[in-house]
Amino acid sequence: MLLGGCGTKRRATTVREQSYTEKTQSVKKDTIEIKPWVKPYVADVRHEMRGVWLTTVYGLDWPRAKADSYKGQKVQQEELLLILDRLKDDGFNTVFLQVRLRGNMIFASEYEPWANIFTRSGQPPQYDPLAFVVDACHRRGLACHAWLVTYPMGNNTEVNRSFRTSKPDWFVKHLNEWYLDPGAPEVRTYLTKLCAEIVEKYPVDGIHLDYIRYPDHAKSFNDRKTFNRYGKGKSLAEWRRNNITELLREVKKTIEQINPYVQLSAAPLGKLKHLGAKITPHGWTAYESVYQDVEQWDREKLLDFVVPMMYYKDDLFEPFLLDWQRSLKHTAVIAGLGPYRLSEGSKAMRWKEEDILCQMDFVRNVRVDGVCFFRDEFISNRYSQMRESIRKEFRTQALLPELSRGKNYLPTTPFDVKLEHRGAEYYLSWQMKEPIDKRIKYRVWASIKDKKGDTANRLLADGVSDLSFKVPSSVLASVERIEFGVEAVNSFGVATPCEHGAHYMKQ
Repeated sequence: MLLGGCGTKRRATTVREQSYTEKTQSVKKDTIEIKPWVKPYVADVRHEMRGVWLTTVYGLDWPRAKADSYKGQKVQQEELLLILDRLKDDGFNTVFLQVRLRGNMIFASEYEPWANIFTRSGQPPQYDPLAFVVDACHRRGLACHAWLVTYPMGNNTEVNRSFRTSKPDWFVKHLNEWYLDPGAPEVRTYLTKLCAEIVEKYPVDGIHLDYIRYPDHAKSFNDRKTFNRYGKGKSLAEWRRNNITELLREVKKTIEQINPYVQLSAAPLGKLKHLGAKITPHGWTAYESVYQDVEQWDREKLLDFVVPMMYYKDDLFEPFLLDWQRSLKHTAVIAGLGPYRLSEGSKAMRWKEEDILCQMDFVRNVRVDGVCFFRDEFISNRYSQMRESIRKEFRTQALLPELSRGKNYLPTTPFDVKLEHRGAEYYLSWQMKEPIDKRIKYRVWASIKDKKGDTANRLLADGVSDLSFKVPSSVLASVERIEFGVEAVNSFGVATPCEHGAHYMKQ
């Protein structure tokens, strides 16, 4: 066995590096040929988001058990852990947890009441569900985004639990449901405070805004009073689109001031805009029907990614997904897929598993940045055939897509990469110039040559938090030589160059 190390870049040698160089000078040059190292290409590692919306309203996905006792609390928590274990085992990497339902929250908010889903009495549980879920996700290497339903406030019963009586000018009743008025500046300030509160209190990976739009049949939405007050110089449509965009501006500015590493995303309608006479019928669209000017959001770089809810088939799916991809220059696109269609409507109208699988194939073929499923129940054991099909599609490793804003927060490249023999085990270690930052993770790559002379490239680990990695004994068992590389990755999925600095060789 032989250990060695090298670097790929010329730079001023530090005291630590000088010491390391002296230690490795005893290696015979004719034994190991040192060449500039390129991170190995691993064909079965994809850059794609594999997400799911975990729905808490009415306890649809979680929680089912009630935490009225200590035993009930443990059962409720175990439900959640089983869901996350399944998702991790099935190849997922992202969870969108619904934290705001209809003007209520799943944590102790300064602004809104508790959601009455955790106990039979409607009282808060004796633990912090949001903290519990975020921690459980991160322990499993799952990103956790806080999903907020933005403007809807529910029916008469639900809205009466909110602050409608104290702020009546903020509310509009539309088709027997209540909504916050997007045109009221105070509403934007209020919603921004909700997002800020979450980012300040919890280490979420992102804020995810759902229903950030005007409601169905928006032409009859009664905001004339607000428009007359604030919409001077604009058409009603222009004003409404700007109201939504202005909310995103305020949220982005605020959460970046608190923590610039937190991602911001939204779930617009599945059809961006009308595509002309070739595609009929269109149905409703984001731009024309509900005043989501996503192309303007993209021009201003307000979002890191969008998850259009593309719960349609065939001609209402593929052309519109291509339109999303073509229209957005700075914003990643994650296709929102609807396995809930497997149970919707009459038996003859229900989708088949093949419909979802065909959409997944199309997403990959056109190189969209991933998929997200609505909702968890429909990819669980209750729909075992759908679950198994997705599991097969996700059998290879996946890294989160690289989001363009992450290039502004790129860490330095790891250095002093070396392999150390400690007792019966081997550890790969490295150094960083900056202080340890919990937001920075590490990937370990390897180029492995076996006894037959065949070479295989592997991603050994992703999401490593420490400056060391225990090399599994199974990796070293039947190899002739391994070359290791390490890269640092920020919370946007953007990685540094891969630093080669260690190898293992059987003697």
